[in-house]
Amino acid sequence: MRTAVHRIVDLTAIAGLTGLPQVNLPMAAIGSIPVGLSLVGWRGGDAALVGAACALAGNLSIGLFKERR
Repeated sequence: MRTAVHRIVDLTAIAGLTGLPQVNLPMAAIGSIPVGLSLVGWRGGDAALVGAACALAGNLSIGLFKERR
């Protein structure tokens, strides 16, 4: 598990270090390990990134981003 955490940090730290917006979408779990999709936007593109993440999550029926009626 520790190796997986290090690999995840290697992949996601780039956005934080460069000041780019990033959002992670939970997709599934394989056993007890969560699997997700990470989206990185351009600097200042926060609103566009959140919009894209919500649209993608809605199309994939990801529970956290489902539109509440």
